[in-house]
Amino acid sequence: MTSSQLHIDLHAITDNYRLLDKQTGADTRTAAAVKADGYGLGMTAISKALYQAGCRMFFTAQLAEAVTLRSALTRQGYDGANIAVLEGFNQPDLPDYSAHQLTPVINHSQQAEMLASYQRQTQAALPAILHIDTGMNRLGYGKDTRSLLADKDSGLREIELQLVMSHLACSDDPSDDYNRYQLEQFTQLIQPFAHIPKSLCNSGGIFLPSDYHFQLTRPGIAI
Repeated sequence: MTSSQLHIDLHAITDNYRLLDKQTGADTRTAAAVKADGYGLGMTAISKALYQAGCRMFFTAQLAEAVTLRSALTRQGYDGANIAVLEGFNQPDLPDYSAHQLTPVINHSQQAEMLASYQRQTQAALPAILHIDTGMNRLGYGKDTRSLLADKDSGLREIELQLVMSHLACSDDPSDDYNRYQLEQFTQLIQPFAHIPKSLCNSGGIFLPSDYHFQLTRPGIAI
């Protein structure tokens, strides 16, 4: 019986990260999406290397991944990393977000209500990220974001937002008109959040014009 080995070059991965970071201006930070065990290459080892390269924000898909990553970074003495969970949360998850200093991503109004209720009960703020769907049709608020903000009883009004994000569906094809459509949608929907950092670009979006970059990019597979 034969066996196979996969050799991961962490220096090449950090070089990729630095190259992606250089594609944007000085006012744009570069995060790292390390979901699915770092796209199958080893989330914790990759994240430690990226932290050493200057990355301070990481995105996982699920809560369990984020807890594992926080523990790994803490054991290494890597403090100050922000870890966000893209798939959102249920009410029973929120104590784990607090305990492990994780950032919840709000994808729909029920999650906003859950988080607002949790904050009222615990008297402790838990900063969050608002995800707006501009056409990916996978996760995020739809075009009702403005009406939710206008609702004085909306839980979203009680939450400290550290980022407003969306996700490009066709950024791997720079000629696809859908990229511009999503940018226009995002630009309209973020108007109520003037003083909050924004993020639209996944890996492919980094290579689109600078008006797509905003304050944070989120490469994953490109790293």
